[in-house]
Amino acid sequence: MKKIVVLGGGTNQIPLIKSAKELGYYVVLCDFRDNVEGIALCDVHYQVNTLNYDEVALVCKKERPDGIVSNSEPAMPIVAKISQSFGLVGNSEESISSLMSKNKFRALQKHVGCFFPSYYEITSVDEIWSILGNLTFPIIIKPGQCSGSRGSRRIDNFDKNYITTTCKNCFQYTTNGKVVVEEFVEMPTLTTVEGDVFIHNGKIIYDGMFSTTRAEWASMVPMTYTAPAVIDGERLKQLQGILGRIFSEAKISHGEYNIEGYFTKNNECFIIEINVRQGGHEIPMLINDFTGIDFYKLLVTTAVRDDSYWDEVINKPIACQYIIKQTTFSQFNGRYDGLAIDPCVKDFVYRINEKKEIGDKVDMCIDGQSIVAIVDMKFPDRQSQLKVYDKMNTLVTVKTV
Repeated sequence: MKKIVVLGGGTNQIPLIKSAKELGYYVVLCDFRDNVEGIALCDVHYQVNTLNYDEVALVCKKERPDGIVSNSEPAMPIVAKISQSFGLVGNSEESISSLMSKNKFRALQKHVGCFFPSYYEITSVDEIWSILGNLTFPIIIKPGQCSGSRGSRRIDNFDKNYITTTCKNCFQYTTNGKVVVEEFVEMPTLTTVEGDVFIHNGKIIYDGMFSTTRAEWASMVPMTYTAPAVIDGERLKQLQGILGRIFSEAKISHGEYNIEGYFTKNNECFIIEINVRQGGHEIPMLINDFTGIDFYKLLVTTAVRDDSYWDEVINKPIACQYIIKQTTFSQFNGRYDGLAIDPCVKDFVYRINEKKEIGDKVDMCIDGQSIVAIVDMKFPDRQSQLKVYDKMNTLVTVKTV
């Protein structure tokens, strides 16, 4: 029987635990909490800090697992270090750090010769005043290392109070004590290319890529996920080539990575970031819906050197369903009063996951943390999907009172 360690037993990790159990694996759960859902599903639970290498290493010395996984970004350096220490499938800490650190990632882009914006790294709020003169507004201030878009803000003009507040907020979120300030790269449209790619045995599966569209009123937050990606073949090939160079230079050898990028007005391929984990907001579920590939299963099996599913995936034709996943956010502060779904798309809905109950407090969208609901739609063909994909922010909306 294969034995696998899963770091984290919360909502995001449940599909990993379930997948491992369905495969007949023995699941060792590490989570400092004693009341998470994953405890009831695993074979054994250790109440340890998943961000503490020594505590997790003691568990692994006792259990001698065949593999270790997580999809919690803060835990990924520990996954890497454990995999290296115990001879398991995985990456080095240095490789993971080169993607996780915003500053190191921009330096990596520079090294491989692809487009990147002017940027600076600061370690205190006071440092920002000396570098602003070297940057052109608008700028983005973001945590130097942090999952998702927490704390990141676009700033269009010099506003000392807002800049100070944003910097302080980013320092609260960052996990490496640094904040990155960089020039904002204008988006020709509100649609970018995103998705999860999977790396194993020197090969990359790019099939989990899709497009995301933002709303005018929250241009930094992906809302409409359209799969497959709305992008021409040549541009897709160019983007994949750049990703391949970055992964190769970083010496990334295994795992699932969430990517985001777009083409500038000068046709430069700009990779905004590569997250060292599965995409949030049920992205692996979306990928399974439109490709037929179960990325949860793929991550779990390859981690324990069970390549049977990997071999199956890379040797069979990929399914192609036309899916839109609409993540909904509120434009206003208020109380949740349900969803408004336009009749022109209502019949295509096959799954709704509401994060709020009627009457719950909802906040105006600032970043991805304020999600209200997820609405999944399946279309009979590409044509009917493309008629609505860039209008979804007006067709599926949050009602507030």
